[in-house]
Amino acid sequence: MIIAFWNIQKKNLSSILVDLAKNEQIEILCLAEATDQTVLDFLRIINRMLPSRNFQEVPSKRGKIRILTSYNLGLFLDCATYYESKRWTAHLITLPNKFRFNLITVHFFSKVNWSEISLALECVNLSRDIIKIENKNSCSESLLIGDFNMNPFEHGMVAANGLNAIQDLDYAAKSPMGRTIDGTKYNFFYNPMWNFFGDESVPYGTHYFRPSGHVSHEWHVYDQIILRPSLKRNYKKGDVKIVTKVGSEQLTKAYNRPDKKMYSDHLPVLINLTV
Repeated sequence: MIIAFWNIQKKNLSSILVDLAKNEQIEILCLAEATDQTVLDFLRIINRMLPSRNFQEVPSKRGKIRILTSYNLGLFLDCATYYESKRWTAHLITLPNKFRFNLITVHFFSKVNWSEISLALECVNLSRDIIKIENKNSCSESLLIGDFNMNPFEHGMVAANGLNAIQDLDYAAKSPMGRTIDGTKYNFFYNPMWNFFGDESVPYGTHYFRPSGHVSHEWHVYDQIILRPSLKRNYKKGDVKIVTKVGSEQLTKAYNRPDKKMYSDHLPVLINLTV
């Protein structure tokens, strides 16, 4: 099962989205800032080109993420009654005789409007909703994907009462109870996005921004995929990817930075889960 996410910044990138879905064999495509026209154009083009795939939009009563899938819609249970926020969507996906998991898509507020502290505090709310969703669905296996507008090292991502997402899958999988802080237990997420920092592989993140002033991180990994360690059996290291090229189309330009004029200032991310 290949799940992908891309913040397309309200641009009609339907043609390249079709190529992305086709080339990467994507079965669940999650889009942030996607217009109705983009979704309609994508569905029209891909279902004409690949009628056997039969992509449809997954209904959701909450959230800003559009989810398009080649799976039967009957496999998706909308969990919108379990939370109030419009910044995330949640579906229980059940693959008969295989496995089930909670797919939670995220599009947090931009740092133009929200401070790092505010984003961290919002992660506490998200974490509470995830626990509620897992309990209601009797399913503790969850995968989060989206634009967090935070790096993996920021407080909201690593705080125990936030997403508690760490970079060591083996340790997280061997510590089912997670961390205990002042008597309260917090389950881990595993965050493979830590592996994309540094220049030993290309690209160096999913988003590039250089602010004025002395301090600049240059590259950011705002677009992330994190998963419960119990999904380790469905995942192997290297199965998360940042996409820089779709067919003959290069999504980056000079210094491997996202081509925000032609496409988006974010790069797509995807994960391959073994089912």
